[in-house]
Amino acid sequence: MSSSVGEGHSQLGATEAGSELRRNGMAEAERRQGELYDRVGAEYDRRYQGAYGRYHRRLETDLVLGFLPTNVGVLLDLGTGTGRIPIEMQGRVHLALGIDLSREALRVASVKRIRNSSFICMNARQLALPDGSVDSVTCLGLLEYVSDPRPYFAEAARVLRPGGVFCFTCYNRYGWVRALQERWSRRLRHLSGRSVEAPIRTGGASFSKHEICALLSECSFTRIQCRSTYHTAPVWFASVPRRMAGLYRKFVVWLNLGLQRVFPGGGAVWIVAAQRS
Repeated sequence: MSSSVGEGHSQLGATEAGSELRRNGMAEAERRQGELYDRVGAEYDRRYQGAYGRYHRRLETDLVLGFLPTNVGVLLDLGTGTGRIPIEMQGRVHLALGIDLSREALRVASVKRIRNSSFICMNARQLALPDGSVDSVTCLGLLEYVSDPRPYFAEAARVLRPGGVFCFTCYNRYGWVRALQERWSRRLRHLSGRSVEAPIRTGGASFSKHEICALLSECSFTRIQCRSTYHTAPVWFASVPRRMAGLYRKFVVWLNLGLQRVFPGGGAVWIVAAQRS
């Protein structure tokens, strides 16, 4: 009897130690992320101005924001950066609340004076917001930095009202296009010999559709929709003559939408929408 109790305490201690390590790891990753965007915050928007940037914004607008209701009361944007989502949602929200760990990025967002918006330095894992206080939550480009999205899912579920929508992006673990892009991008970069300005991305964690659905279900989300998007590597734009960049961007958007219909699970990034039960 005493032996089994000792084993139980030992297992519990190991579990708590593992949880503490994960929390410390998340905190360190969040610190590095905040420092990164503090350094690039003033220049971040410039990365969305070229042909690739316009293409990327078009994907976000058409595919991500299309999951949200036409009219939203309170929108919470996790990892808002310089406020791209609040800008796109102007006219559709009563209040857009953007949070981020980078004070420099938030300063840039605040200077834009986006209508019906407010920006606060806050951790998405520990939201200082009441339960059921927001109508929709968005989270674009944040989960690529984390290995365990459950704390973020749980907080989104807590602050969402019943029936509220949570929309986010993350890497697709089994996206075959991503592997091809990485291989072709290296070759094209070598052949083009041109520098590329593109939105910041990292080789962060990736998830299968089954994993996403299981994690969301644990956090009381239902009506889960997963759609993969075929992001084109930025170096592809660098290999196209500048005078043809606009036409090429329109072609790539059309190709992206077509590939989604033919190969719905092969894209590099998951766009996910779920409803709070």
